[in-house]
Amino acid sequence: MDIKSAEKKLHLYGDYPDKNYGYQIGLVDRDIWIDTKVKITETDDGYLTIGLDSIFNSSIGASSRNMRTNKYDKEDEIFANNLSKEDIEKLFEAQVKEQANR
Repeated sequence: MDIKSAEKKLHLYGDYPDKNYGYQIGLVDRDIWIDTKVKITETDDGYLTIGLDSIFNSSIGASSRNMRTNKYDKEDEIFANNLSKEDIEKLFEAQVKEQANR
């Protein structure tokens, strides 16, 4: 997969010369959206490495990238606030693999 294909498949936003992009991790069943920054690098043999660079914030319900209209749920807020960095990294890895293989 080339960088343009990755941008499309992963719904990356922003066009940065250093290959940093905005990316949103979605926990659709809980209506939680985690805003992040990812970095894409291409290896010498043509493979892409997509890495989580920064975790910014989470939102519940409608987000800047996904206009869901479910009502606010306090349990979802508690769940989102209790996610560790490692939890978010695992969610990121699983979502990227799923999107890349579509």
